[in-house]
Amino acid sequence: MLTKSPYGPDIPKMYGDLSQHRALGGLVGAIDISCFLPVDSFHQRVTQMMEGIGNLTPSSSDGRVFYPGEPELICRAERLANGIPLGLGVVEELNHCALLYEESPLTVGDSKSTPSNGKEH
Repeated sequence: MLTKSPYGPDIPKMYGDLSQHRALGGLVGAIDISCFLPVDSFHQRVTQMMEGIGNLTPSSSDGRVFYPGEPELICRAERLANGIPLGLGVVEELNHCALLYEESPLTVGDSKSTPSNGKEH
């Protein structure tokens, strides 16, 4: 409301009329938590809230309830431990660049990831 940006049904469709300006806006604010309560107490309350959300009964028996940002934290940990998955097409493009700059190509267990010119490096 403060930015005079459109909201709800007044936001133009992302892929509708591409000539129409979407006029999206945002607002960022900062709050000094210590003006309301001690920061340690705030941290404890947030931790309790996150644990409470995580303990909610999921809507399906094979799922679980995540707090905002938790799926991203899980994905980050997974990728730090195991690397970032790349499609074979991306690996092929990167290997082509490696050839151009005389660098070592990426290796994966699948032989389809060799550069398209067929040369092994």
